[in-house]
Amino acid sequence: IHNTKMLEHFCMSSEATNNRTLTQQLENIKTILRHFSSKVDSWQEANPSVVLSQDQVLSIIKNSYGSLQLNLLAGLDEYERYSENPREIKFFQQYCRRMLFEFKPFVTIRNFHLLLVETQQ
Repeated sequence: IHNTKMLEHFCMSSEATNNRTLTQQLENIKTILRHFSSKVDSWQEANPSVVLSQDQVLSIIKNSYGSLQLNLLAGLDEYERYSENPREIKFFQQYCRRMLFEFKPFVTIRNFHLLLVETQQ
């Protein structure tokens, strides 16, 4: 939690558009690290003789979560519509055909008709 220098160095050294976008997205992570690190450090300074347990750290995080302020990132409410990969379409077509041909001998017209009647009710 305490060492964010590597993360900051990466964020500061980015030059390409993709890296700038990533830097903006990592800003909340940096904010979280700074926020909770300062809270844990303050607690340790106030209680120097106590070694923090996992439960105590969790308690500090829960108690200071309300003061954490994150930036809303642009585009989180937008999504890219799913479209199948053309290579996948061919695979699934062959897979479905094979399943139908393997299953077909086990279905009779009478059973199929009953199945349709049952599902309509």
